[in-house]
Amino acid sequence: MPRVSVVMSVYNHGQYVGHAIDSILQQTFRDFEFVIVDDGSKDTTPQVLKSYHDPRLKIYRQDNRGQSIALNHGIRLTAGTLIARMDADDVALPERIEREVSFLDTHPAIGLVGTWGVKVNTETGEERLQRLPEDDASIRRFLVIDNPFIHSSVMFRRSVIETVGLYDERLIWQDYDLWVRVARNHRMANIPEPLMVRRKHPASISGTSKESRKSWERFQIQIKASRQVGLTYPGLRAMARSLAEAGWWKTRGR
Repeated sequence: MPRVSVVMSVYNHGQYVGHAIDSILQQTFRDFEFVIVDDGSKDTTPQVLKSYHDPRLKIYRQDNRGQSIALNHGIRLTAGTLIARMDADDVALPERIEREVSFLDTHPAIGLVGTWGVKVNTETGEERLQRLPEDDASIRRFLVIDNPFIHSSVMFRRSVIETVGLYDERLIWQDYDLWVRVARNHRMANIPEPLMVRRKHPASISGTSKESRKSWERFQIQIKASRQVGLTYPGLRAMARSLAEAGWWKTRGR
């Protein structure tokens, strides 16, 4: 039984998925399984996945049903006591898993840990360091403002999801919602090192209607977070911004 289960869903990322897989297979920490769910890809993704023969890989295919459903399916197939997320268009630095396992081993009160990252614009080559709140208290305050984790950097104990449940399959912000639920019963942290490389590319940018829905969902999650940690002035400003981006003012004026 592996110590860590890495879970990744992929949909039409044939251009990038090989880099993501390689970055996990080349980790300094070796005791893991890598569960990949192909969510009905129609590009070269299935061919790329078939080209790998590492025994740690467990590849499944389903009809296209969305990321949340694919991730939940993948998590249910895992065996590790620690579960790590990975995205098909990101790259994990070689020591990422080792650093997270070590952190959780030395901080038994922490249920979930993420890392900082570097965001790369594939069209311009521009790189930006993504700094996120580090300790549990700072993360809780930030929850009311925005998502405090890079989704593909997160590792959590299996006992956490046994307590709070899996991703809400109705949501686009399935990860942000999960962190708020985790905060009810568990402490969280971010390792202040850029251990992930995230790609910003045309396929990762949502359309206008989807962005409006994401903003409305973010507002609802911010409300949920404020009920747990209290409401601050920065939190109020963030909620107002989410409503504006969702087009709430226009709707109210009709």
